[in-house]
Amino acid sequence: MEQLEHGIKRYMDELDRADREPASLPDERIPHLKEKIEKLKAQVQKLGEIETRMRAAPDGQISLTDPHARSMATSGRGTGMVGYNVQTGGSQESHDRCS
Repeated sequence: MEQLEHGIKRYMDELDRADREPASLPDERIPHLKEKIEKLKAQVQKLGEIETRMRAAPDGQISLTDPHARSMATSGRGTGMVGYNVQTGGSQESHDRCS
């Protein structure tokens, strides 16, 4: 979000400079900058919505690709992966696995 906000500020500063010094920016670039600003604002809004969903989740996690997947720690220091915690059980009598 910080990078997106920085990009918006940079483009807005460029438009402000063009207002003060019209020769500093070609006229055809102005619509392009406005389009970039709108796209960045849309991304900020989408990330805000994702953050709201994440904070509302009981475990503070959401997966954008699979609602049942969760971040799980791996043996590497400070690393993890998104996956499933599958558990299986079995019966001593039949030696059948059940899940």
